[in-house]
Amino acid sequence: MYDNPKLATPPSDLQGLDDAEKKKAKKAKKAQKKQEEQAANETKDSAAKKDDDPKGELLVKTDKPLEDAIKFLKPLQELSPSLIETQILAFDVHFRRGIQFYASLTDER
Repeated sequence: MYDNPKLATPPSDLQGLDDAEKKKAKKAKKAQKKQEEQAANETKDSAAKKDDDPKGELLVKTDKPLEDAIKFLKPLQELSPSLIETQILAFDVHFRRGIQFYASLTDER
């Protein structure tokens, strides 16, 4: 190898081509490599973004649904007490909780 340094480098496909053809070949190789990397990244992204709960059932699952409904109901009653939808919602939640007193208060408003 000391006598012939060309033996240390592997033979390339670009030998015997003029400069313009070499540039075209290098650009083509670079573009192909970039496409392969993008394809690899897309497969990684699709595998990483797998949704275990597509319907969102685990997200909305709760042990105390009526108590959680009260948390959302209180701000609604404070910000829009005159809307009939708010009053109906309050009546339904309190009626399901079994608290007749609050349910009757929503009727009076």
